Amino acid sequence: MPVDPRDFHARNLDANDPNLEALEKRKQKREVIANRRKSEVNTLKEEGNRLFRAGDYYAAISCYTQALNVAGNKPDPVLFSNTAAGCLKVEMYPQAERTARTALRGDHKNVKARYRRGMARMGMKRYRGAIVDFKTLIAHGHGSDEVRKALRDAEKALDDGLNTLSDEDYASDDYAYPGFDQPMDDDLEQDQSGTSDCEHAGNGIACRAYNHSGCSRGSKSCPFSHKPDKKSVRDDLGKNVCMRFLLNSCKTGAEKCAYSHTRAYLPEWGWWHNPETLEANRRFLAMYDGVRPDEVIFTDMFFDTGSAIPYEGEAATWLPLPVPPPRPNEKRKNKKKIQEQTPAVSSDVFVMLVVLEDDGFWHEIHDHLLKALRSKTTLKQATAKAQVQALLATPGLAGILVVDAGIARKANASIADELAAYVKRGGTVVIGGQFSNHITPKEMKTLTQKFGLPWTMGDYHRTTHARNPGSATVQRNPSLPKSYSMKAVHIAGADSAAALYGPTDNSRIESHVFAPEKIGKLTQYPAVHTRVGQGYLGYIGDVNGENDSTAPVLAMLGLLDAPLPSVQPAPSQPQPSTTPKASTSSSTAAPKVSTSSSTTAPRASTSSASTVPTALPSSSSSTTASSDKTIAIIALSGMLDMFESIHAHLVTSLKDKAKVVSVTTLAQAKKVLQAPAPAGVLIVDAAVTEKKYKDFVPSLVSYVGNGGSLVFAGAFSSFARPLNMNKLWKAFGMGWEAASYHRMEFEKELDHATVARNPSLPTKYSMKALQLKNIGSSGLYSEGLPESPIVHKRIRSGYLGYVGDVNGENETTPCVLAMLGLLDAELLQ
Repeated sequence: MPVDPRDFHARNLDANDPNLEALEKRKQKREVIANRRKSEVNTLKEEGNRLFRAGDYYAAISCYTQALNVAGNKPDPVLFSNTAAGCLKVEMYPQAERTARTALRGDHKNVKARYRRGMARMGMKRYRGAIVDFKTLIAHGHGSDEVRKALRDAEKALDDGLNTLSDEDYASDDYAYPGFDQPMDDDLEQDQSGTSDCEHAGNGIACRAYNHSGCSRGSKSCPFSHKPDKKSVRDDLGKNVCMRFLLNSCKTGAEKCAYSHTRAYLPEWGWWHNPETLEANRRFLAMYDGVRPDEVIFTDMFFDTGSAIPYEGEAATWLPLPVPPPRPNEKRKNKKKIQEQTPAVSSDVFVMLVVLEDDGFWHEIHDHLLKALRSKTTLKQATAKAQVQALLATPGLAGILVVDAGIARKANASIADELAAYVKRGGTVVIGGQFSNHITPKEMKTLTQKFGLPWTMGDYHRTTHARNPGSATVQRNPSLPKSYSMKAVHIAGADSAAALYGPTDNSRIESHVFAPEKIGKLTQYPAVHTRVGQGYLGYIGDVNGENDSTAPVLAMLGLLDAPLPSVQPAPSQPQPSTTPKASTSSSTAAPKVSTSSSTTAPRASTSSASTVPTALPSSSSSTTASSDKTIAIIALSGMLDMFESIHAHLVTSLKDKAKVVSVTTLAQAKKVLQAPAPAGVLIVDAAVTEKKYKDFVPSLVSYVGNGGSLVFAGAFSSFARPLNMNKLWKAFGMGWEAASYHRMEFEKELDHATVARNPSLPTKYSMKALQLKNIGSSGLYSEGLPESPIVHKRIRSGYLGYVGDVNGENETTPCVLAMLGLLDAELLQ
């Protein structure tokens, strides 16, 4: 039977088009797959609804999640809304907010989804966001009594200052997205065929043959990708059409481009047929062309990366399945699994984890800490008052780690009282994990008062903090990091001797948005540990779960270098403890800890008795170190201060190992490369890629060729235009090119010579980076594809290195040190 070309989105196809039969076959195959998926989805959805009505909410969420994954990239928004309803029932508020938001992206007028998102925000104490949702519903005629009551509750909570700090991070427009009457997102309508070609990622490089005449090797043996990606659009033949071609900007041409240059088989409904959208996208591309990689441009242009919706072709795993409380017949099995994870330590010694508001993410965010704890002791988790009481009465309790802000809620006041009494009797409690992400100033003050402390919530920012030598806990744990950067909710009102870490005179706000202002409040601390009664209370305000925060938590629990002092009443004579012992004579609560400097632990001499001693070196042009090597830091665009602020961890490490010279002018740069040349040069901005510095590039090439070690890092990858960067590599004889840009966990390449000589390099770590391709075997780290965020190569007698990390991760520091021959071994000559 002849195929009618009008069946394909009213395309103007010739009746003799040779691809009509192929289009029909693919259409039929998509229909078969879609019908099969629809049947499976409906079965799972109905089962989820039955379980929800029966009150088995965890099982219902599991069914809805499976249905979403079966549905692929075009799920029913009702499934997301139902999932949000289940998450609300079990107080999984972040997941409820995310899935309700995704439902709204698919159906902006879904009233239930918008209400559920508002209620999720209420649970997260993001009252500003909840108010936006409730007002939107009322404005569009959906102001039921239930919605109006929720609005009143949210407005009162906001007036009382009960919202979390994160509530202030979002603009009203961000909270309102997507608008009730906003046009539907075109990208959400794209769908996958479900074929093997659509899933074949290969090495990540688009297969030109597949997208043009057809790949003879097929998806099983072709090393290249047949899968949709961010630089193309999938047509109804299964070909990936060049995004730049659709925007009239592909410079490669139809013959050489890896993607198809044919519009004829594109779906009729897409943005590529809308003249206004096309023109807007062309202007957007022109604005950033050559400044950002294509993947980044097209991601910003078309895809909402803050959403749970992935781009076409990305694995559609919508929500991690929640872990329900163990049923009675599962307890023995679960107990065996937990025991397998614990180390060979005495079974009667353990640390209690108090988890009262599991947000579903804290295990993943703090995985580094949990692994370290399990290597030291047994962990037992308590999620309710009865479990806390039972474990408090269990012999062998070595300490308690509180991992969320549930302990500070009114409903859990009695649990907080029990923990305070435990500390005063001689126990140890450390407050960390996700606590600082969801605490309010009022709750913080009320909680610390239970321990007899005057602590209040301080400022919220990122800076590099120095270790406090005046802390008794620091003195007992010399392996604590000397300094590290963290974004934290600080504690105000604590004695300086209680601070494990604190800002110094050199500390600056570290932000890619705000200016690097000097820290004004040096008596606010991100990590504190103090004696209360006969025990200890600790706090760490790190909101991101930095790996470097693991050691302070271990130290506060007595699990790092030394155990905590014996929990006996403090002697009458003054001792070098973190704070004077709180009196226990009162029958109500211990008195507030004294802030008098005369009774605190000995501390190094400082300009102010109330501040942490300065541990970071000053940002002078040079410093004396144990090594006789000189490292020149070159920043020709006036970004040296910003570099030293954001990358303070790296700067400190460099100054510990070598003499550091800062270079900020071209004349200085030319002079510093003359004999005797420095052992290493670190270029931290993109100025050398600009035309006005082109005459300086040959000097850098000569420096490397004569045995120098040159590394491009810092802000270089953030500000270098890809085309200019590629020209720079060519000057060194390298074919390197800017490639993908994203956050990923990268693993080190054990076969690389630099890795082999530096065994202390991190095995793997996560960073957001601009990677390089065409690097051969020169990558120190990779994600399994032929590109790398950290590259190091021998060139003649010297070395050329590149670091694409855009955020200054602490784990990048040893990588830079290794490329400069300052980590475990010197560079080979």
